[in-house]
Amino acid sequence: MMEQADISVGDTVVPYEDETLKVKVVRISQDRFLVTYQRVGTGENLLVFRVNAGPKPNSIDLDEFDSSFWKVTVDGQERPSDSLEEILFSEEIANTKVLREEREIAFETENS
Repeated sequence: MMEQADISVGDTVVPYEDETLKVKVVRISQDRFLVTYQRVGTGENLLVFRVNAGPKPNSIDLDEFDSSFWKVTVDGQERPSDSLEEILFSEEIANTKVLREEREIAFETENS
């Protein structure tokens, strides 16, 4: 796992890449990161979000999302992928995981 001190503001790292998916992380401020999941070959953005590195690390701001690529779950229950923005605004999200191999964005609420 990458530690906050491992990347300076403005720097980019690629913590994961395979034949289909590339993950890029840019530190955009002392406590914010821009995370991009791209399709290798085309460079198409499949998921782009900003995440806090500070006191609320699982708070994300969604910039781009390909609903045909990702499955979305909340507390283990699958939800329509096109409802992602609604989930982010209406649920009390305690934890967020991007599961590359499963092509899943998994949310856990404070009620789980």
